[in-house]
Amino acid sequence: MNKDKLLKKTLRAKRTADLHYGFENQAMNRIFIEAKKHKKRTAVLSLCLLSSVSLAMIAGLIIVLKIYFLVDFSIKIPNFHIFQGSGQILGFYIYIALIVLALLALDTYFRRLKKKSN
Repeated sequence: MNKDKLLKKTLRAKRTADLHYGFENQAMNRIFIEAKKHKKRTAVLSLCLLSSVSLAMIAGLIIVLKIYFLVDFSIKIPNFHIFQGSGQILGFYIYIALIVLALLALDTYFRRLKKKSN
């Protein structure tokens, strides 16, 4: 009987620790942050796995084509001869290319100015 009274008295005297204000919100925010991290980690790992499997399949295809079907993947570059008269026309092509690049740069500059003013 004394044990029961002593136990009841001890349980009444024991105070429950109050949680500080906003503890539940902070805990839920941490859980949401961890869930987002887990989702990002899963997405990155699946992308890496997909990329590696794709590269392995491409490598396997190249090996099969090269060994079993004897496909030649070498690139043959044709001979390129520059004759004396081509120097003038090459200079003209470079001049036209520089004009085009300058016009593209001006177009980009004016588009940015217009976007800033709007």
